[in-house]
Amino acid sequence: MQTQLMHEEWQRLSRFFIKLSELPTQDITAKMSFLLQSACELTHAQQCVAIMAVREPSALTTKAQRVRHVAQTGWRPYTMYYHNVPEEVIKASQAFSRTKGAVLEEGVKMMTRQAGAHRVYLASDMGLDFTKHPPPNSMMAIRASTDRLVGVHSFSQNIEIFFCLDRTQGATHFTKRERDMLFELIKMLRPLVYRLSLSLGLFVNEGMSALTARESEALLQLLGPDTEKEMALKMGITSGSMHQYVNKVYTKLNVNSRAELTSLWLDIPALDPSEL
Repeated sequence: MQTQLMHEEWQRLSRFFIKLSELPTQDITAKMSFLLQSACELTHAQQCVAIMAVREPSALTTKAQRVRHVAQTGWRPYTMYYHNVPEEVIKASQAFSRTKGAVLEEGVKMMTRQAGAHRVYLASDMGLDFTKHPPPNSMMAIRASTDRLVGVHSFSQNIEIFFCLDRTQGATHFTKRERDMLFELIKMLRPLVYRLSLSLGLFVNEGMSALTARESEALLQLLGPDTEKEMALKMGITSGSMHQYVNKVYTKLNVNSRAELTSLWLDIPALDPSEL
């Protein structure tokens, strides 16, 4: 996709990546929070939801991990991140997705079927019409959205992250230039998406297994300078339990030591040109 950004817009993107790089690499929460906030600022959106999606994750066996199957696409949402979305709206959206007979929007089906490349969509690209009201009986209606912009970073054939930006007030719509800004932002996120995927145990390499929430917490602790005893204190567990978590992280990520884990964290896989 060819974009046509102005010099000032490239400068804004450059400032974002400089600030993102200054955050500790293991502080995924802070990086995701900054990313979502910046995505809104760069596109003049009021809300942002990021959805980590995986294709046919056979190892995801719990209801919380599966959430729900994306009909006819082979993709499932794995976890979500929110910026400036009220708690009651989050709960209403989650309840809507669990409603018996809830119909997946055609735009979402279209986006997942086009998996394999970084891509961005204005509302009109997804068949959504916001000229009068948000589409009825939809997530956008629940979120009181007046327009939507979506960008998808394709990390691999089985891992993608969707960024859904909404305007919830005002009559103006997202522009092609704002779409271009989002595209340039998402296509440079490979290091962050890799580490986010790794922190969740999302099969970044052959033979990996999904991590539990506490194992993910242990992984991020292991990337710091603390001893196992100090990590145990931070996690509020015994030294013996901490050691068990360490062993589980090593086993599930196919490493044998803290040094190997750090190397894995820093060694971002090369991008396959076919994934562009």
